[in-house]
Amino acid sequence: MTTLGELFRSPGTEAAARLSGCKNYADARPREDAVFLPDWGLTLSCGRPVPEGVCRIGIRAHHVQLAGPGAENAFSCTAVKVVEDVFSTIVLLRPEGAAPEAPLLRMELDKDNWQAVPDKDRLTVSVPPEAILLLES
Repeated sequence: MTTLGELFRSPGTEAAARLSGCKNYADARPREDAVFLPDWGLTLSCGRPVPEGVCRIGIRAHHVQLAGPGAENAFSCTAVKVVEDVFSTIVLLRPEGAAPEAPLLRMELDKDNWQAVPDKDRLTVSVPPEAILLLES
């Protein structure tokens, strides 16, 4: 039996990740300890070996972070839509170089952090390697 903590840390499939509340998904191709995401034109480090059976990744919206200098897995995005929620701000992002039909990347952050962003149209974000959910079909 899978515990709730295990489900959140390593759901294993997209269906399980959706049940756990994950909002971001992309097709993926394993690259040793990284994944290539063809729709977004990105390669992200996972910090661990990626099994051959991985075909999708999940990223929780709160794990997409504003990137500081030298942040691992940092990439530039355009803000497509901003939604003010009660306690947070949700920003829908299109990674630079993404295919037009590629899914948007959802970032959720504290309202004060969003207000402090100088350029709200073009952002550099990052995803910690350990936060990338490796999913098999």
